[in-house]
Amino acid sequence: MKQMAATSELASSHSEAVCQIHPNAVLDPSVQLAEGVRIHANAVIEKGVRVGRGAVIHAGCYVGEDCVIGEGAILYQFVTLREKTRVGDRVVIESGVVIGSDGFGYAKEESGVNYKVPQVGYVVIRDGVHIGPNTTIDRATLGITEIEAGAEIGALVQVGHNVVVGPNSRVGDGTGICGSCKIGSNVAIGQSVGMVGHIRIGDGARVKDGAGISKDVHDGTVMVGSPAMEQDRYAVFQQYIDELADFSMRLGAIEKQLDGS
Repeated sequence: MKQMAATSELASSHSEAVCQIHPNAVLDPSVQLAEGVRIHANAVIEKGVRVGRGAVIHAGCYVGEDCVIGEGAILYQFVTLREKTRVGDRVVIESGVVIGSDGFGYAKEESGVNYKVPQVGYVVIRDGVHIGPNTTIDRATLGITEIEAGAEIGALVQVGHNVVVGPNSRVGDGTGICGSCKIGSNVAIGQSVGMVGHIRIGDGARVKDGAGISKDVHDGTVMVGSPAMEQDRYAVFQQYIDELADFSMRLGAIEKQLDGS
């Protein structure tokens, strides 16, 4: 890999059309940069990458082969984009995010040894998405893992292979989404939610903090608790849970009366 010619100062007063590349950045000669791109120190950009107008790649980022970064996108410090990742226009990716890592796919052989299933898909991040720090988004086993336009992903979120997060949906900090989940549009998922694989969260649904989702959620439903249930049903269960101690004492008293009769 060769280092491309670079401007000596990112803060220089060049016109907006001129790309500003720190001398310590390393770019393959095949990299295509549109107007006004800024690349900071120690960024590494591999062959076949295309970067859209006005995008900013901060210090220490790694952009793998054949990635595409859209206009006005911002990659903060130490973001990793693995090969073939597609990032749309105006996407903001906070520090420490890893996109396109291997999906968690294994098959057990007759010998009992776990066989790593090849993960040959990639990740697509649509326009206007915001991804919080230290989040990981796995590439698909086949096809794509997709974050649709306008979605907001919090910090420390794990998005598994082949997941789809619908447009304008929000996923709170510390949530884990297992492979092949489909999250609809305008969904609100709270913090520290856990979701098993291969389920669907319907359009407009809300999942409260700490919920454990093990089955499909219908459109517009509010889910609470672990295992999660609809909010009204959960309230009834909570009422009875609060009264269990009293029920137990009353049942014990009745049993004593029956034993003595």
